[in-house]
Amino acid sequence: MNNDSNRKIIVIGSERSGSNLLRVLLDNHSQVSAPAPVHFCDVFVPLIAKYGCLRRNKNAIKLMGHMIRYANSEFSDWKIKKRADAIVTGYHVDSFSSAFNAIYTEKALQESAISWFCKDNNMHQYAFSIIHNLRGVKFIYLYRDPRDQVASWMRNPLFLLTPKMAICKWVEEQQAIKQLIDAWQLNPVFVKYEELVSDTERVMQNLLEQVGLPVEAACFQTSGKHVEAKKFKLWENIEKPIIQDNYGRYMDILSHADVGIIEKCAGFIMDWLGYHAKMKASKRIESSIRYRIHEFRLRMRNNAKMIRDMKLGEHKILYAKRAVRSEILKEIV
Repeated sequence: MNNDSNRKIIVIGSERSGSNLLRVLLDNHSQVSAPAPVHFCDVFVPLIAKYGCLRRNKNAIKLMGHMIRYANSEFSDWKIKKRADAIVTGYHVDSFSSAFNAIYTEKALQESAISWFCKDNNMHQYAFSIIHNLRGVKFIYLYRDPRDQVASWMRNPLFLLTPKMAICKWVEEQQAIKQLIDAWQLNPVFVKYEELVSDTERVMQNLLEQVGLPVEAACFQTSGKHVEAKKFKLWENIEKPIIQDNYGRYMDILSHADVGIIEKCAGFIMDWLGYHAKMKASKRIESSIRYRIHEFRLRMRNNAKMIRDMKLGEHKILYAKRAVRSEILKEIV
C-alpha cells in the first residue's frame, strides 16, 4: 500500500469526550481500521533522540521493533505480524512520522482496510508536525460540554482527582486546539459529543462525507464486537448501545460550587464552543474556606477510590503497558 494513498484520520480533543465511541463507530466502516489507542507520540517522541539518526536502517528497525512491541502489548493488542525490518524497508521509514504512518498503515492492511483512524491522547500537541510530514491527514475535533466531561472524571477518577484539576487540563487543551485552528489554519471536522449521541446517523454521515469516505450504515451504531471493552473499566461502554440522552447530567455528580468553578475557568472556551453558563459564580468561591475544604475532601476521597480500584485490578492493564515501556527504556539508555 502506498504510504500517501491511504486516508489518515486523527481525532483531537480531551479524554472523556467520546473519542472511544467515535473510534468504534468508525471501526465499523469496511474501509477503516480504528484500533485501540497506543499513544505512540507521547511515548516515543521524547525518546526519539536516543535511537540516533533514523536514516540509518538499524536505528529505524530498532525504533519500529519497539513500536510493534508496544502496540502488541495487552493494552492495545494490535497483533502486528510483520517484522520490523520488513516494515522499515517496505514503507521507507527514515523518521518518526514515517514510522508512525507505517505502523498504522500496516495495521490497516492487516485488516484489509485502506484508511486508518488514530485517537491517541494529546494529538493536538503533534498536529503541526504531522501536517508538515504526512500528506492527506484529516483531523476531527471532538468536544463535549466541560461540565459533563469533568463529571465523567469524578465518576471514575484517575489522576485528575478534583473538578478544578480536570477543568484546568480541559481549558489548556481546548486553548491549544483553538490556537491550531486560528493561527495555523487547521481545518478539522467539528464533532459535538451531544449531537454524536443524540443524532448519530446525521453526524456520522456528515463526518464520513467530510473525510472522503463512503457513507455506511454500520457506522451509525455500536456493534459489540470490541473485546477491549472488557479489559479496561473506562472502556466498558463501547460495546453497549449508544445512550442518546447521555449529557447534561453533571449535577448528579458535581456540586453547585464545582459547576461555578468550571464555568468561571472555562467561560471563554465554552462560549466559543456554544455552551452556556448556568450559574453566576462568586469571584470568591474558589478561595473560600468552605470550597477549599470541599476540594480537599474530594481529593482524598477520589484518591482513595483510585487506589482501591488499582488494588482490585481495575487498572492493571495500565501497569502491564508501563512494564513494556520500562523494558524498552532499558534497551535504549
